[in-house]
Amino acid sequence: MADFDKIGDLKPTFERLSIEECLNVALRAALRDFLPASLTANRDVSHTVVFPTARLLLQCIVAVRDQSGETHSALSLSLSAIIQMLTLMDQSSGLQLANAVFSRTTITAWNVIDAVAISHASAAKNAQFMHAASPEDVQTRSAYDQAINVVAMASLTDINSLADDIFTEKLWPTGLDAKLASTQGNIFNEYYTSTSFSFWRDWYQGFLDGKPLDWELQLRVALIADTIWDEGAEAVAREIERIKAEFLAEKLPLAETIELNPDSGKFRAIPLPVVKTDLLGATLLQVEDALEDVLASPSNGLHEGSREIRVLRRAIGKYGNNPQQIEMGFVSAHKGLLRQILNDELPASEENIALQEALAEGARGIRATHPDVAENRKILSEQAIRELPESAQEQLRDALPVLVAISDPDLADDWQHDIPQLINDATLPLPSGAPALPGADEATRIFYRAAKISLLLKTKDIIHKIDGSAGYKAARILLTVAGLVTLGLAIL
Repeated sequence: MADFDKIGDLKPTFERLSIEECLNVALRAALRDFLPASLTANRDVSHTVVFPTARLLLQCIVAVRDQSGETHSALSLSLSAIIQMLTLMDQSSGLQLANAVFSRTTITAWNVIDAVAISHASAAKNAQFMHAASPEDVQTRSAYDQAINVVAMASLTDINSLADDIFTEKLWPTGLDAKLASTQGNIFNEYYTSTSFSFWRDWYQGFLDGKPLDWELQLRVALIADTIWDEGAEAVAREIERIKAEFLAEKLPLAETIELNPDSGKFRAIPLPVVKTDLLGATLLQVEDALEDVLASPSNGLHEGSREIRVLRRAIGKYGNNPQQIEMGFVSAHKGLLRQILNDELPASEENIALQEALAEGARGIRATHPDVAENRKILSEQAIRELPESAQEQLRDALPVLVAISDPDLADDWQHDIPQLINDATLPLPSGAPALPGADEATRIFYRAAKISLLLKTKDIIHKIDGSAGYKAARILLTVAGLVTLGLAIL
């Protein structure tokens, strides 16, 4: 990696890039100055600086990745708003970035990197001066130059990573000083602590870690109505929670309706109506017969305690009139059997193969007669569920009693089955020694239903009905459900 004595040494390399590459490098540079390094103030600037800057950066990123007229229009309005709201210098990196995205020229994109370098260098210079023991200790020019080099090297690393998606790289490359920030941390206190900024903290952390939030989710947030943006961070935070819940429900769809029972004041799940009762009944009988044949011989390696058997017992016994849940149970058991047979954990006996085939045929039959189930399977097959983080296990355990309290008996029973099963699947290693992953069906049910309940909780009448009636205040219920929506998005 080459040494740079000043940021100008980077310019010739930058100018050889395409405009799209220039803009992507500029976006990354602007993100490094999201919390303006050189900004000083005598009050908290989270609402007056951080919030409008977050909006502008998000819409600039989306505009570069999505060239539609809608995002360009949203960015135009945002730029107009930020000029009125921000008390920053005209040369701030955020405004320079907006200008670059609009003009789409190399020089305006370069101005972003220059502005970020000056911001960090000025902050480093001021910090070194403030902490000097005596005037002789002050080497401000050294601090200034070093900060410029850091920004230049970070942008060079971005240029070298352009063959891939540079946003999947950590924002500050390993070995570079990423701790160049304002010496007045209190001016960003609300950003770091307020729930109104929780999305923005996750959003920015995603870029820092090289794990950006889902781009479709970012697009939807960027296109929030201007009237809501104008109301401020709290109003936008409420709208983002609605968007997140809606987005999660689309990513993990189920052919059922979640509603509040007006009589009991509890949430309940209404399954998709069965289209062909006789066909579904025949499918269940075929699987039940194959299941009994497997269990009749211990040499088949399956027993009542086997996960696949428990899944099928529940699908047949509890969900006999719910085609969506039956299909999910059949697919889950089929995958489990196939994996174990291929890994020689189960014998490829005639009975095991017959059960596997009956499950595959049954699932296909349900999808053939229930288009919604078929469409949902197509969507689910495209989802890759990530490993459940350790902190999520405690979060799920804490959420369980709240979810049970606000649900009718059938839905409560599902929570009591699915949450412990999800935690168990994510904790125990597979027999083959492969890393554990959360159960797809349990995760789908938990997070889809949490998302749907979250959307229902946006209605004041429903909040009023459940407040205190389930033994929990509405604030606790809202916080619990919103937390599950965020967790669901994190593992997708």
